[in-house]
Amino acid sequence: MDRMCAQMQSHDGMMKAEGAKNARECALACIKNGDKFVLFDSQNKKAYPLSDDAKVQQYAGQKVQVTGTYDDSADTLSVKSISPAH
Repeated sequence: MDRMCAQMQSHDGMMKAEGAKNARECALACIKNGDKFVLFDSQNKKAYPLSDDAKVQQYAGQKVQVTGTYDDSADTLSVKSISPAH
């Protein structure tokens, strides 16, 4: 998910503004406009900024499982691996 949509806890509002048909198109449009990818934990309503947009871009709009290390001081999750959630 992108940071802007994570703050709203949904892609719904931005999808209309971006003319996107789905969550993937929305996230990619937001990223193209300068936003960053985040891992959004819907249960805890928390967004974790990710260290490497290029590594996660192919999973835009999907539910994923991320393995990595979270740096509290930088507020960034360094992604070691990412895969579709089951």
